[in-house]
Order: sequence, then structure tokens, then C-alpha cells
Amino acid sequence: MLQARDFRRRNQNPRFVDPFVGFFMSTVATSVLIGWLFNHAKGSVLIAALFHAVTGVGIAFSGVMSGSELLFWVFVALQVIAAAAVSPNLARLASVERYPG
Repeated sequence: MLQARDFRRRNQNPRFVDPFVGFFMSTVATSVLIGWLFNHAKGSVLIAALFHAVTGVGIAFSGVMSGSELLFWVFVALQVIAAAAVSPNLARLASVERYPG
């Protein structure tokens, strides 16, 4: 944490440090959502890839990564909430469908 504060003082722009945490959270949340979609689509990689592509295009055209900091954090919060909503179901599906019997 000390390094992050020193970096901020030197560059006088906290946007270079803070979004890494949000980007990491967004990446993990997207991975959870893609895993949930993959399991619900009976292992269809196409559905998971389409979701990934649509998410990427949506981020690019909405300006989430380059726009205001508030928009960025709202986007991250929505992704984390969506991932938290599906994660208990994801764990159950992974254990059931991995070994169908």
C-alpha cells in the first residue's frame, strides 16, 4: 500500500493505480459469469464466447474504461453483484455436471 501512495504522489494522478483493483474485480466477476453461462448452456463454448464478445463491445462503446470514474465503479459493482448472485448456483452445477454418473 505504501508503494501505491508513493506512486500517486509522484504522478499526481490516482486513476493509474485505483482502476487496477476494479479491473481485477471486473475480470474475476466476468469469469464467474462466463462459467455460469457455460454450465447453463450445457458446455457450449459458443454461448460463453458470444457473452465475452458482447461484454467487450459493450465496454468499448459505453466508455466504461475511459469515461468517468463513477461509471467505471458502477460497472464493476454491477458485475460483482451479478457474479455473487450466480456463484452459489455455479458451485452446485459444477459439482453435479462434472460427474454426471
